[in-house]
Amino acid sequence: MCGTGLPGGVLNDDQPADPASPTPERCFELGRVVGRALYESPWRVAIIGSASWSHGGLTAKHQWVYPDVEADRELLKHMLDNDFLHFRNLKVEDVENSGQQEIRDWCAMLGAMHELGHKTELIDWAESWTYNSTKCMALFRPEGATAAAAG
Repeated sequence: MCGTGLPGGVLNDDQPADPASPTPERCFELGRVVGRALYESPWRVAIIGSASWSHGGLTAKHQWVYPDVEADRELLKHMLDNDFLHFRNLKVEDVENSGQQEIRDWCAMLGAMHELGHKTELIDWAESWTYNSTKCMALFRPEGATAAAAG
């Protein structure tokens, strides 16, 4: 058995394909709902997310060798400008063409940050040109909050 439940892992034409991934818009809107729910809750919480950006192994236009660093830089620019709605409006075809399938995780988190009015603080940015993926580490504090106040 190999993932499909069929002997030898072969997927027949009469078998259903994997469901479509959620759109960036749907992920963003989910994040907004989560952000609202957490804001209205009595608990003090942290939203923690983890996902790489483009992946070399998913970027056909680069022969699956290196990630789409240029597309990652464009998204970073929007995130640093706190233009989170840009992520909501990403087209699935563009995301998949750039090997950025995991950016949907960021879309959900940025939906929550948009809803809460939090701003981007870049911690680190690491680009890779060898089969890996671009890495972004960021913190989103409420507007006017400082590290000392957040502690």
